[in-house]
Amino acid sequence: MKKVLIMTLIAFTGLALNSIADETYSNKEARVVERFKAVQTWDGKPFEYPKGTPEVTVVELEIDDGFNTGYHCHPVVSFVHVLKGELQIQLYEGSKKVFKEGDIFAEVVDKWHSGEAINGDVEALIYY
Repeated sequence: MKKVLIMTLIAFTGLALNSIADETYSNKEARVVERFKAVQTWDGKPFEYPKGTPEVTVVELEIDDGFNTGYHCHPVVSFVHVLKGELQIQLYEGSKKVFKEGDIFAEVVDKWHSGEAINGDVEALIYY
């Protein structure tokens, strides 16, 4: 039984890895769909990872309608998945971009910016 389980796991892993190049894998038991892929932040800056021991943190963010985070700056690459609402990001220099429910984006790095919930509350997952 253990051998069958190991062989099944190896086969599924092999199929999943092969399908990554195709961006989608599907059968009646499992489905993998690539939702986001990027090499730069939403404002066009290429990713740069800091030296040292890597660490990943995921936070759930809830912002009430009209709340503004105030200007802040991220020193590392982060990715945002908007689960609900509309999130407006404004760079300190003035440009703005609105991300809506379902959008996934790479946040700006080393740039002062603020976030604001517009047209209702916002829920998002952020991966640092």
